[in-house]
Parts: sequence; C-alpha cells; structure tokens
Amino acid sequence: MLSCCHLSLTPESRISIVFWRIRRAEIGTNAGLNNQQLAELMGVAEDGLAEALKRASEDKVRAALWTTLLGFKGLFSSKSALDIQEPAYKRWKPYSKRLDPSSTIKSPDDPRKWREQNLATTLTIESEGESGGFTKLIILIDCSGSTIKPYGSKTVLGYIKDAAYSLIAYAKKLNLSVALIGFSSNAWIIANESKDYLKHARQVFILKPLGTTNLGNAVQLTARLRPDRALIALLTDGYVAPEDLLQLSEQTQANKVIAAIVSVEARGVENMKAVSKRADLFEVRPDKTGKTIISMLPKST
Repeated sequence: MLSCCHLSLTPESRISIVFWRIRRAEIGTNAGLNNQQLAELMGVAEDGLAEALKRASEDKVRAALWTTLLGFKGLFSSKSALDIQEPAYKRWKPYSKRLDPSSTIKSPDDPRKWREQNLATTLTIESEGESGGFTKLIILIDCSGSTIKPYGSKTVLGYIKDAAYSLIAYAKKLNLSVALIGFSSNAWIIANESKDYLKHARQVFILKPLGTTNLGNAVQLTARLRPDRALIALLTDGYVAPEDLLQLSEQTQANKVIAAIVSVEARGVENMKAVSKRADLFEVRPDKTGKTIISMLPKST
C-alpha cells in the first residue's frame, strides 16, 4: 500500500517564495514582457498568469499600504515614513538556512558563488506638512515606452510605481477616494474613483511600459473627473510636451497639483521646472544602497 508524505514549508521558505514571486512579476511587467514571456519568467502556464500576477501584486501592495505611512513633504501634518523590505543577497555562510536556491542552481560546483537571502529595507520615505483639505486624490501615471529605461536596481517605471504606492497609502490614511489615470500614446482610466486601495495598488503593479507620451489626453480625462478640491499628482519621467504640462498646472478647479519626476537624465527634471511656480515638484530616485528617495525640489524664482 502506498502512502503519501506531505512536505511543509518553513516560514523562511514561504518568505523566499513570496519575494521571488513578487520580484519576477515586477521585473517582467516593468520590462514590458508579453504574457507568454512573463508566464515563463514566473514559472506558470500562460492560462495561470492572471492568478499568479494577482497573488504577487497582493503580496507587494499589502506591504506598501498596510505598514507605517509614507508620503511626500508638504502633504502631511506630522512626520511619517514607510519601509518596504525586499530580498537582499550576500555570500552564503556554511550551514546557513537562508541559502538562495537559484545561486546553487547557477553554480552547483562552486560554493563561493552561493548566496543567502535576507530582507533589507529598499524603500524609505520621510515627510511632514499639512494634509491640505483634499476630498480626493487623482493620480496620472506615465507608463510610456521611455519608462522602460534601467535606473538603479529597477526601471524608471518601477520607481514611478513606488511613488504611486506612497500616494495611495496617503489616501488610505486620510480616507480619501482615489482615481487612477494611465497615459502613454493615449490616456485611460486605470481605476475609477473609490476607496478600494488594495485594488488600486494592484492595478498599478501590473502596468507595463508602451508607446509614446500623451499627457494632453490624460489632462482632458482628469477634467471629466470633476477635480474640485482634489490633489492631482503627475508621476512621470519628465519627457512630456510643455503645453500639456502647463495645461495640467493650470487646473484651477483642483486644490493642488504636484508632480513627481523619475528621470535617468537631468533633462527630465529640467523640463518639469517650467511649472515649478504653480506645482510642487518632487524627485524620485534611488540612493547608492538601492533605497527609493523622494525629495522636494526648490521652487523657481
């Protein structure tokens, strides 16, 4: 008679599986892989990709939205910060239980190349300021083809997503409704206005870079959402048409307009400074250790 044995995973093994699932999903979506390529990267059948992405996105955004609050300077009434932890690798110590299996697969005969996995803080943002009396948050997310550029340990789009998570966390803290607009060659509603913060963040997670940059259509779409007393946040690499940028900054119905720029080259930031007198500008960038830093840029004089 045959008997079955059930293998149980240790907590460390579960953590490793979860973070690898998140990491592969992030790499694949931010690099614009098609569904077949993304399924192969994540090690699932193509018909199981949607469920795998859903699980990965939930794991990621729960860490972003349900831990200590993070935000942007000038939007909060007290200091706040959020740490998001992701895998960090260092040389494996003999008998350590944190051995990264992928390193042994790549170099089975050379233990010097084996790595162990630990959790390290990769996203830390601190801020202080006033909430501003907003009734809703409208986020315009640039996912054009230029956001596929590598930047630090991610792509530009990866850091744009980090900024989006931080703003959604801000809305959750203050119980504000959120609407998401994506733009590349065209603009579209990513998520309708609601307080389903987890759903909004999941939609951000699966965005891919594609096409050109048409901020103008996104601005027109924003006007349809009745942005009275709204915080309008533009997340972009800065390569947008000047006239579209000016039109956004002149949204007189909006309570406040801000822009967060993720730019590999200085030109992206310089482009955005044209509206710094009307909109608060923030720069999103990695530091030398891989952490995501969001800092406010000075106003033009």
